[in-house]
Amino acid sequence: MGKRIEAEGNELVLRNEHGDIIIIPKNKRQRALNFLKAGNHKGIDNIASKLPKMASKAQKGDKVPFEEWYKTVPKDKNDTLSYNLRRAYELAPKEELDAFVNNPEAHLRSVYRDPKTNIYEFVKSKHHPTIKLELDWFHSNDPEAVQFRNEYYLDDSGEYYRYMPKAAPRTFSTPTRESVKKKLSKGL
Repeated sequence: MGKRIEAEGNELVLRNEHGDIIIIPKNKRQRALNFLKAGNHKGIDNIASKLPKMASKAQKGDKVPFEEWYKTVPKDKNDTLSYNLRRAYELAPKEELDAFVNNPEAHLRSVYRDPKTNIYEFVKSKHHPTIKLELDWFHSNDPEAVQFRNEYYLDDSGEYYRYMPKAAPRTFSTPTRESVKKKLSKGL
């Protein structure tokens, strides 16, 4: 195996001379490092053979079609009722998608910026159990949140929330922290 790169969650990302990448979960990290140190490539291949695989190989840097990728998503992560996995797939970096599929502890973000529109799109539904954490941050006094609110407002008019640039036309008001809490408490 070739280049080693540390990744989030203490997983290990390995790339071989052909450019193939595997993400070793943290619970198998030390074993993989021991194999690398000993030059035991068959040991690494053995670990790799037991990891989830993509349904088909895409060109370097490309994503496979959503339907193929979705088949590789573990059952405990394939919730499409409270999470818009298709939109997350369209906006998330390939590295995050690969980690999400291959690392049991990896999660996708709540929000992704669409580079074409500069709109931050929520991929967690308004009913997702942890959406409140994102909304709490947005309404907080955290300096980054304050700066972000100077540039974006929260649009709650659609099925999913969005952070809209303040330069965009506005035909509705930004909900207050209290109104968001009230809606969340009612399950709206």
